[in-house]
Amino acid sequence: MDNKKPVHTKIWQSFVHWLKFTILNLIDSYKYNKMKFAATFIFIPAILLGLFLNSHAVAILRINEAATGVAEYIGIYLFALVLLGCINIFNAFSLNSKRNLGSVIINTITTILLLLFGFLYIFSYIDQAGQYESNSSVIISITTVGISMACALAGCIISYFFIDKEYVKEVD
Repeated sequence: MDNKKPVHTKIWQSFVHWLKFTILNLIDSYKYNKMKFAATFIFIPAILLGLFLNSHAVAILRINEAATGVAEYIGIYLFALVLLGCINIFNAFSLNSKRNLGSVIINTITTILLLLFGFLYIFSYIDQAGQYESNSSVIISITTVGISMACALAGCIISYFFIDKEYVKEVD
């Protein structure tokens, strides 16, 4: 009876079966290692800052036309944000595997720096509001930096709740 089903139906059923078990395994892995919640939030800024790098570049060109004061260094702020986003990739993997206080403290330091440069970046646009013509790239850039800051802060706070107090570093 099963052999009489069309091929596309068998393929669809196989795909649904695979998807069901993949999602269930993913849920089980999050239940087993609760630090994955924090690691996921910490990983998001790297993705957002990297995916919208073109919008950030266009937005910086808009403001650099007549930048003064804090906004003169907006390129450095963006560079620091992207660099800290890349560091957060490694922080997320470190938190996910070690779950110790040292990884959480290193993540806290990078999160504080990310928040500092994010506030400077956003403040540069607020400070120079009348000096440049706003467009969709500026709005996308400010929005993604804001979301990145919120996710990094959420991941940092969540990571303190799931520290593994029984973690012992293996010595070779």
